Amino acid sequence: MKLALLADIHGNYMALEACLNYIEQNNFDGIIFLGDYITDCPYPQKTISLLKNAMKVHQCWFIRGNREEYMINHHKNSNDNWCYSSQTGSLLYTYENLSNDDITFFENMPIFNTINFKSCKHIVICHGSPTSIREMLLEGEENSNNCLETLEADYLFCGHTHDPFKYKYKGKILTNCGSVGLPTNNQINSQFTAIEFMSNKWKIDLILVPYNIDSLVNDFEESGIYDKGFWWSKSIVKTLQTGVNYSMLCIQKANELAGQRNERLSEKHWEMAAKELYL
Repeated sequence: MKLALLADIHGNYMALEACLNYIEQNNFDGIIFLGDYITDCPYPQKTISLLKNAMKVHQCWFIRGNREEYMINHHKNSNDNWCYSSQTGSLLYTYENLSNDDITFFENMPIFNTINFKSCKHIVICHGSPTSIREMLLEGEENSNNCLETLEADYLFCGHTHDPFKYKYKGKILTNCGSVGLPTNNQINSQFTAIEFMSNKWKIDLILVPYNIDSLVNDFEESGIYDKGFWWSKSIVKTLQTGVNYSMLCIQKANELAGQRNERLSEKHWEMAAKELYL
């Protein structure tokens, strides 16, 4: 049994397509998708189309991420002040390119799942943690250890932080599967985790897959997303080009600048932060 675990695509359909091609060429038995399929990159409908096509040719499991949760919540309450801006413009752009069927697709995804196999050890999958989509499970942290202690399985696979690792605690293994579409671990290739059951245990490997980043950047130019996501979208592009989390650096700097001036965060602070970070 060999499975691919794909997390944090963030609308990067080109990276997703490259990973799916790799999976096709290397005889995987199924694909596990760990959430955050959309937002941040242009043309989210292309990502969703690839996901739905994958379901037709592979056994697939899907987990909901926080980005899907944002879309569901906005669909239920459009009076949440989303507007074209660095703060929420990229989210609004994504929502405007989704259908009602897409929202239903997300709503039907659980926040965690236990996958039982007849001849392999069962595994637990989630986006953040089994109890919270947005919880961050990191190596050696108390919440990660507590999670593993109560886990009714030997293996837990997650995403969310974009920081791939394999961590063992009291005989159980927590694996962050990396990010398909928006790596932030100082490398720019798409990445996913491959697991294969051998000698009564899961062999776990991080797979790096190159794709055409320049072509994706052209999509940012042509799609009009810069006119809606402003500095956030610019920071996403620099993240894609460097593997450094410029989007997080930019929002942190913007909040810092607003706080220093006792002002409410505004586009002015985003622009100042972007200039300091050379976006």
